[in-house]
Amino acid sequence: MLLSSLKQKLSDETQIILISAVLPNTKDIGKWLIGDNFALIESKKILPLNKSIAFTSWTRPKGWLCFVKEENIDKEDFYVPYLLERKKLKLFGRETKDRFFPEKKPYHISLSLGFRLIENGSVAIFVGMKESAIKVAKDAIDVFRRGLELKTPLSSSKEKELKRLNKYIENLLGSKSVQAKASKLGIYIHHGSTPHGLRLSLEYAMLNEHIKFIICTSTLAQGVNLPIRYLIIATSRQGRNEIKISDFHNLIGRAGRAGIHTEGSIIFANHELYDRRSQSYGKQSWSKTKELLSIENVEICRSCILKIFDDKPANEADIERWENIISNIRKEIEKFLINSLEDFGDDNNLEEFVSKITKNTLAYYQAKDIEKEQLLEIFLSIAKEIIKKESSPERRIVYSRAIISIDEAQEIHEFLKSNIGDLMNKDSLEILKKLWSIIYKYSKKIPRTISENKIFNLCKAWVAGENFNSLYNIIINEKIRSNRMSSLDATIDICEKGFGYESSFIVGSCTEILDLLDIKEQN
Repeated sequence: MLLSSLKQKLSDETQIILISAVLPNTKDIGKWLIGDNFALIESKKILPLNKSIAFTSWTRPKGWLCFVKEENIDKEDFYVPYLLERKKLKLFGRETKDRFFPEKKPYHISLSLGFRLIENGSVAIFVGMKESAIKVAKDAIDVFRRGLELKTPLSSSKEKELKRLNKYIENLLGSKSVQAKASKLGIYIHHGSTPHGLRLSLEYAMLNEHIKFIICTSTLAQGVNLPIRYLIIATSRQGRNEIKISDFHNLIGRAGRAGIHTEGSIIFANHELYDRRSQSYGKQSWSKTKELLSIENVEICRSCILKIFDDKPANEADIERWENIISNIRKEIEKFLINSLEDFGDDNNLEEFVSKITKNTLAYYQAKDIEKEQLLEIFLSIAKEIIKKESSPERRIVYSRAIISIDEAQEIHEFLKSNIGDLMNKDSLEILKKLWSIIYKYSKKIPRTISENKIFNLCKAWVAGENFNSLYNIIINEKIRSNRMSSLDATIDICEKGFGYESSFIVGSCTEILDLLDIKEQN
């Protein structure tokens, strides 16, 4: 919807340049966005550096890396032998079972390869989920605590800069956090729940090669330009699902960066992928890996609105999720139309006006003929609902800036009218307290399983600048019971995504709607 909103506000004279690293239907998108006279420039075969692909193999006492041809991974290129050898670790307390490193498991193999390769360049280990990133870091802490006779990544980093960064992590997350303990080894974690300030610090440190070892999720693929020499793939799954092919190619694009490295290496740590590729058990996994590596298989860019035409699932467990998707799509269409209807006047024909808007969307451009007719009906029915709910063009214009649904905007409008006296000339904390019922109601990232008062106390502490370790202690001390706040990372999510992101949109909406209180109310 964002592109459609932008497109309709651009003049015909505006020059548009669309750049993408992984967009297979560029011709289709270009024609919709720009028109028949657009110029398509592609360079799929021209790359500014070399990328090599390797698989871990471990059929002998010592494991090795098998490098394959990029254009056909069934063809072997060369080997790097004896990189993996199991070493016995110390036992503690009453432990009797021998422990070794690395175990023949992807996470252990990833760490072992990373520890050995870091002397030749920076290393990133990709894991599918933030919980996995924490687990891999814990494994690293444990094996060095047990006397692993390898240099830590700390020895390949800039000690002075690391001291400053590590002190910041301790102050932010607490000295007992996994992140703080791992940082003392020169190992860092980058995922969706990493606090924004820390994420920027890590990216800056990697960019300037102050640190050289990071455990990450796909957040690293989202536009971050880092000098990674070795990208080690511990898993290609994100939870229950395989990573999207487009996301994977964005990710492996981090390995080797023009102007920094002449080559980047992508290494698959799961040795069973390669060692069992010819066996019936492993053929399917090998085939999926080949599909994942082929840029020709990248998913096309398709309007999410078209999901509204997906078949209703037969499985009852999936029906609620499907209904939520449809409901959210209708809400997004409503927000888009509220914004578009600011130009609608009494002298316009609504059906003609909405038809023009609908036909300008990517969804309409990509839809089948029968779906196009249905889209026109859906958009028109939602537009009629909007005008029925809010006949005033002045209010619609303001509501369009609020980026919320019309029902939410009207409720906030009424709330502000009733409480404007209590909001004027008050300090920030008093204003926050007065707006809290609205914030609590509409911020989806704030758990409803926690009382409004308790979550407000947490928000006050966050606004006051308490670090995340202290905020997590508040949760423990107040005995807040919620799966969504059962860890330090979950607490960071509530604060950063709930208080810091979603709530700021709600407060921003209140600010926009306040303008209406200076406008003579329309009956």
